[in-house]
Amino acid sequence: MSESKIFKKKGGVFLRLLLSFFKMITAGFCIIALSYILIAGYGFITTCDYFAVDNIVINNSNILTKKKILKQTGIKKGDNILSINIAKAVQTLLAHPWIEQAEIKRELPRNIIITVKEENPIAIAVIGKKYILNDKGKIIKEKEHTDTIQLPIILGLDFSDINAKLNREKLLLKSIIEILNSGNKCEELISKNNIDKIHIDKEIGFIILGKSKVKKIKLGYGAFNLKCKRLKKVISSFENYEKFDFIDLTNLNRIVVKPIL
Repeated sequence: MSESKIFKKKGGVFLRLLLSFFKMITAGFCIIALSYILIAGYGFITTCDYFAVDNIVINNSNILTKKKILKQTGIKKGDNILSINIAKAVQTLLAHPWIEQAEIKRELPRNIIITVKEENPIAIAVIGKKYILNDKGKIIKEKEHTDTIQLPIILGLDFSDINAKLNREKLLLKSIIEILNSGNKCEELISKNNIDKIHIDKEIGFIILGKSKVKKIKLGYGAFNLKCKRLKKVISSFENYEKFDFIDLTNLNRIVVKPIL
């Protein structure tokens, strides 16, 4: 091969390498420029007044005030809606003892929608200190003086009853939930709204102190719905009496009712 051909060949390779180098440099500058534009654009959008939050809607807050829920999220009016860390705000909400579920949505350009599901408290268990129980029999939190919620007091429970793992060990707690949950068969006489205290005697069962129609009910253990059914029949025969001093349901074959004369 002649020297001129070799030179031309090497020159062609050099030109191709040089062209490739310039392409790489150009692509690099383009990427840098695009990145700068995106960063600048993101910075502009996340600081732009057009996306400043001016309306926050909070749904399903019954126990907690809207002010407390908003404070828990850390979200404020005037925050840029696109800069808010939704996932972090939800986790912060769920960390509050009264909140069971939470969801936060953006509605562009300026609306935030916060939806919570609060715990459903049914009683206060006295186990040394006072603890608020939910409708699943779990401790929500220790009761504080700032908790003004009015609930039946349960005496005679142990932590072992609440933390029981086996079904047979949970019978006591399940019975309490059945008694206090809304819609039970004895709701007019025995419910969360008209019970003052529930004393649990591990030998004889439940003793209920009422605050409306019935002063005291010896409920015993088990067959709650059947006892309610029988009780309704017995109560119906006392048409002239609206309040009762004492009811004994421990023996289904011998229900004792003492009306207030």
